Amino acid sequence: MTTATIHTVAPADHFWLSKKGIALGMLRRPEGATISQIAQELGCSASAARAHLAALKQQGFAVEVLERIRCVGPNRTGAKGSYTVYHVATKARGQ
Repeated sequence: MTTATIHTVAPADHFWLSKKGIALGMLRRPEGATISQIAQELGCSASAARAHLAALKQQGFAVEVLERIRCVGPNRTGAKGSYTVYHVATKARGQ
């Protein structure tokens, strides 16, 4: 007869296992993260990934633009391949 091992997760660790925690962890990396990277990691759409960024901003995190890469199309419009890299400071404002 085999016994199953049950792994428990501390309450503080639950945050980092949530979608918001995963997105925040990606944004805190030195290289930051793009919307498409966040969406792919969370398994959601790009609009849902942008909603996660908006929620972090509302909670006081300083979501900053680290870099903008723009590909210019024939009429000086944004072309496919353009993206923005976002980054979050270590602590939320007011903490």
